[in-house]
Amino acid sequence: MKECKTVKAQAINDMVLIQLEEKIEKTASGIYLAKSDQEEPNIGWVHSVGNEVKFCKEGHKVMFAKMAGQKIKLENQEYLIIREGQIFLIIE
Repeated sequence: MKECKTVKAQAINDMVLIQLEEKIEKTASGIYLAKSDQEEPNIGWVHSVGNEVKFCKEGHKVMFAKMAGQKIKLENQEYLIIREGQIFLIIE
């Protein structure tokens, strides 16, 4: 499990706060992509969970829907706040 940066934020109810994985800046063949061509990540690490969350725990790596949730910025780091039901996979 990845150690998440320490940001003082706590998700509530069935919400999950996810620290987003970095955007891909270059292809496997070494070609650098323009900012507009970079794919938005749909993988991240669970930073905090609300009290109604059943399956996710802090530190889990997860995959979620591309257009899920609301992006927020805390202490110069991008996060996503989504409902637990929008998470497809827990990656081990």
